Amino acid sequence: MKILEIEAGAGSMTDVMIQMLGTDNESRHRKYAQWDYTDTSDSFFAGAQDRFRSEASRMNFKKLDIEKDPNSQDFECGTYDLVVASLALHASKSLKKALCNARKLLKPGGKLLMYEITASDQRSTFISGLAEDWWSSSEPYREMGPCVMEQKWNELLIEAGFSGLDLSLPDFGGLEPEVEIVYDDSESAQRDLTEHLVKELETIFKSPIRRSTIQQALEYQPNGPLLRVILLELQTSVLSDIQPELFGQLQSLLSSTEHILWVNQGGGIFPSQPQSRLAEGMFRVLKTENSKRRHHLLSLEPQASLTKRQYDHVVNLVKYLSSPVAEHADMEYIEHESVLNVPRVLPANTLNEEICLMASSHQSKIQDFDCQVPLSLNAASPGLLDGFEFIEDETAHLPLEPDEVEVKVECAGINFRDVLIAVGQLKASHTGSEWSGTISRVGGACTRFQVGDSVVGLHNGCFSTSVRMLENGPIVKIPSGISFSDAAAVSVNFATSYIALHNVARIQSGETVLIHSASGGTGQAAIQIAKNAGATVFATVGSESKRKLLMDVYNIPESNIFSSRTTLFSKMIKLRTGGKGVDVILNSLAGESLLASWKCIAPYGRFLEIGKRDILSNQKLPMLKFLDNVTFSGVDLAVMSVERPAVCTAALNSVFASIQEGKLHPSQPINVYGVGEMEKAFRIMQTGQHVGKMVLEMRAHDQVKLYL
Repeated sequence: MKILEIEAGAGSMTDVMIQMLGTDNESRHRKYAQWDYTDTSDSFFAGAQDRFRSEASRMNFKKLDIEKDPNSQDFECGTYDLVVASLALHASKSLKKALCNARKLLKPGGKLLMYEITASDQRSTFISGLAEDWWSSSEPYREMGPCVMEQKWNELLIEAGFSGLDLSLPDFGGLEPEVEIVYDDSESAQRDLTEHLVKELETIFKSPIRRSTIQQALEYQPNGPLLRVILLELQTSVLSDIQPELFGQLQSLLSSTEHILWVNQGGGIFPSQPQSRLAEGMFRVLKTENSKRRHHLLSLEPQASLTKRQYDHVVNLVKYLSSPVAEHADMEYIEHESVLNVPRVLPANTLNEEICLMASSHQSKIQDFDCQVPLSLNAASPGLLDGFEFIEDETAHLPLEPDEVEVKVECAGINFRDVLIAVGQLKASHTGSEWSGTISRVGGACTRFQVGDSVVGLHNGCFSTSVRMLENGPIVKIPSGISFSDAAAVSVNFATSYIALHNVARIQSGETVLIHSASGGTGQAAIQIAKNAGATVFATVGSESKRKLLMDVYNIPESNIFSSRTTLFSKMIKLRTGGKGVDVILNSLAGESLLASWKCIAPYGRFLEIGKRDILSNQKLPMLKFLDNVTFSGVDLAVMSVERPAVCTAALNSVFASIQEGKLHPSQPINVYGVGEMEKAFRIMQTGQHVGKMVLEMRAHDQVKLYL
């Protein structure tokens, strides 16, 4: 389940909901896959990240103004199962606009969960009215305060495209109902239970409890809400052989009473008195005829005389059904082994797994990565949704072509493209595109490499035991002194930056370049290549710690570093460049941020798009800028490594030569995870909170999920 919370603030509602959705250590027990924690200000995020650090792999922190189009704020509309708004929407200037934007976020069948004040009075206005936001509403009907009643919420929800206010759970529902016990005075068991109920309930409610025969109940006209507790079937079934007179009385009583608790002894999983279940069918029919009826059935386990525990069940259920929170309480309660149970349909995970194993020739199990079976990541598996899964790499058993080499993978770099594939936003047959390792086999016609050579390269599907590729593909030897993890951290980021800045943009000394997300792997690579070319670097980052990294490691002036969380960087760059803009832009941002970047391109500038989001969604681009002789180019290394391998090989040779000469160095820091920590690494990258480069090491004894 994918959840977004609006105006999460300090996380009070978040804490409650996450506890309800499960927080034990095994991910399969959590009932959500992703939680987007949003607020109009990022001032709460540091505290929330610390508070919910156990959920870091599932929780994203992003700014969101719900009164603006979420699409323009880099949110994927139509993808969320649940949107949560706790004391948030009433602070909007326009409730309808806020609700419409919340509706955009939800997928078909998605739900909006609101916690709001619906009965605002002078006390709440006196307390909250001192805050400026309390008076921010613009609608005439909220002139005296921001809160609206349930009926108005229903109208607004329908106008915004929702089905309406489907369920309302007030924290206070008014006066407690009067309780009347309907019983047969000639039955001792009914008399005893009635006496007990009267004694206990009068102590609880501090008010008299009525006791009536069925005739007295028919004659009684209550002044307010009434809960009738009917004990007529406490020991023997009356419905299975009912007399016409009693039938008529019950028909009148049940039809005229909205709130009823019917008590019998039809409990147990296999009841000894199946005729007691007639009441269950009767209540379901009555509910179908009038959905406002709140008729409840309590089926106790058959006993010669009721136990104290059973007396307590009746008292506690009457107490619960009399409370405001019970407006939508369960209809049926069945006692089994002295415990009350309610009907629920839940997935039988263990049974499903057993049936799946019996029906399938393949089995899922946890085992060492080095299990003597060549493995590759199953790109069709749910990935981040339900854990990563490895399958047997059947191509590893095939003989090599004369011009092919096989590489035993030691390390593989992780890129955001891999995360998009894992969460299903990008369709691909393989994931993982950069690796380092050792030549394990060579074809008969190969001359560039020998078995045992340490190599690094670009090839899809490298989250595996080995990869095989053409010898003349994008693969080069690792210079001495460079580790496998460092080498795997270089290929995609530096080849992308090198090809984009040198081959496509033809960057020149003295030019200016804007590098977005500059603290990431590709950003740091681009900074080094641009500075080596003699260019002046402007950069955007997402946090203060990332800003400090660029200042400390790459000596970029603080005045040249801007926030990527807003679009103000565009105006600031224009100001810093005297209104000209920058000559080269290496862009990975989307939506409004891409358009803001496009606005600050200088005449004859080159805009290099390495992101995917706006391309995949086929977004539009303002064309007027092309009057300034600018170019807009897309750079996709994954495609280029297949269709233009020589270009990639030349870039890798140049990059690794510069690393050996000390002119370049891998992006910092390099965060190395074992293959058994794959899900953890992907979730960290998904949050966008990481700095530097993330590398996966194929550790032999790491435990992974296999499907063999």
